[in-house]
Amino acid sequence: MTQNLRQKKASPLAGVIFFGLLACLLYGLGAGAIAFGLVLSSAIWFAGERFSMLLSGMLNAAAGMCGFVLSPSIEALMGAGGVALAAHTLLLPVACLIPLSVFVTSKDPKPASIASAEEPNSFGTIRDAFGNRTFRLLVCGFSTCGFHMVIIESHLFSQFVSYGIPSQTAGWVFSVYSLATITGALLSGFLSTRLPKGRLLCFYYGFRALWALLYLFTMPKNAVTAIAFAAGLGMTGDATVSPTSGLVSAHFDHT
Repeated sequence: MTQNLRQKKASPLAGVIFFGLLACLLYGLGAGAIAFGLVLSSAIWFAGERFSMLLSGMLNAAAGMCGFVLSPSIEALMGAGGVALAAHTLLLPVACLIPLSVFVTSKDPKPASIASAEEPNSFGTIRDAFGNRTFRLLVCGFSTCGFHMVIIESHLFSQFVSYGIPSQTAGWVFSVYSLATITGALLSGFLSTRLPKGRLLCFYYGFRALWALLYLFTMPKNAVTAIAFAAGLGMTGDATVSPTSGLVSAHFDHT
């Protein structure tokens, strides 16, 4: 009897440790394997380099579409069957990525052709890149942007709930954010082919900072202002990727 009680008390801790070590590790490896740069490279090989800016915007828009669909879906699944049902349901779209990835990477250069080419010195390339002022500015800006995105995607939902907005409503508000990232990414991909990319980045970062300050210190905290804030924030969420990719392609040889 006592032994059974000890096992029951230990099982939740064991589950947390298992989830933390295994699931988080696998998630990190998977996220690295489908990093934006790798996916974009294969997409460019598949469709052609002349579509690089458009593909960049489309890929970012696809990420926003996933957030728009999954945010309320996960909320509903969690309410219906908890974490187990949500996790098991999400396995299906993940499994569909396997044949899709094989198809998209079918036009990637073969290992033999890569090996036959002269391989650049990786450390020398990194050293030369950090010696370039444009690259240093891009790294600082894009790193800050990545930090913003992590904070937004990790805490925006719970922040809305802390303001008294119901969790179901907050889930739909976050969907508005994801939908806005689609619009912003596609619009940015279009504008990056017609306007100076550096000025676009300055506008995106500046608008994001001012919009966050306005919401935090001047706007009332309700569902309407949350939707407006999420929409404005989402418009710049993934919009920085296209001009950043364009500047890197313009200033650095990526062969």
